[in-house]
Amino acid sequence: MIVFALLLSAATTSVPNAHATADLKVARAAFDYGDFGLSAMALERLVPASGLSDGDRGEALKLLGLSRFYLKSEDEARRAFLQLLTLDPDYQLDPFYVPPAAVSFFESVRVDNDMLLAPLRAKRQSDKRTEETSKAAELQRLQEAASRVRVDVVERHYVRRPYWTVLLPFGIAQMENGDAGLSLSIGMAQVAAAAASVLFPLGIEALRNPNTGLIPSDKAVVAGQLKLAQYGSAGLFYVLWGVSWWQASRHYQAEALESESRVAGATESISTPNKVVIQK
Repeated sequence: MIVFALLLSAATTSVPNAHATADLKVARAAFDYGDFGLSAMALERLVPASGLSDGDRGEALKLLGLSRFYLKSEDEARRAFLQLLTLDPDYQLDPFYVPPAAVSFFESVRVDNDMLLAPLRAKRQSDKRTEETSKAAELQRLQEAASRVRVDVVERHYVRRPYWTVLLPFGIAQMENGDAGLSLSIGMAQVAAAAASVLFPLGIEALRNPNTGLIPSDKAVVAGQLKLAQYGSAGLFYVLWGVSWWQASRHYQAEALESESRVAGATESISTPNKVVIQK
């Protein structure tokens, strides 16, 4: 009570525009605590002041009317409710929070002043229809503008590759990564190494004596050299395979762009990418 009185006395000289909403909160607090006299005093000064929005002014008039009604000042309550209905002829008190007697009194004010409120209600409804018509026209204009814009759809096809493809020999792993030049180089080198590892044993077999199946002593050195070359070519094949795996792992991509196509033409430069992933 003392706090409300101090706040009220601080605002007795004037109600600054910047503080109008705060003063309304003070009056609302006094009303909620049942101090209708203090609430009515604050609201009587607050209602005529500028700086209140229509919503705040309506709230202030409602609280003022209810405060005066609870204080048995029906004439003053009637004036506050009439001002509220002048702002909004269709205003309704919430029966969940307002006692039936107060709701009934408020509705009697509406009925008694129906001739005064009717033209205000008609104007309010006309303004509302005008606003709705304007919004509908603007929406239609935007829809028509949007319908004139055809959107380009760029369809990109991606290939999803499993990781084990990096182990493929003969440059296939590099081809999967899109490196055709390196794929050709590694592939040719591995093919040559694999072919040599097969041809050298055939050369050794050609040195054997067809009768005994043994390699003559005068050809043993050549056979040994061919054997070393066989192992060397086989080793080179696996070294190249390891290099291929290492290089493919470093440049591995789970998804690779396979193709790109424009699905629909457009009159405006608007592009919408459409991603299609193909599982290999």
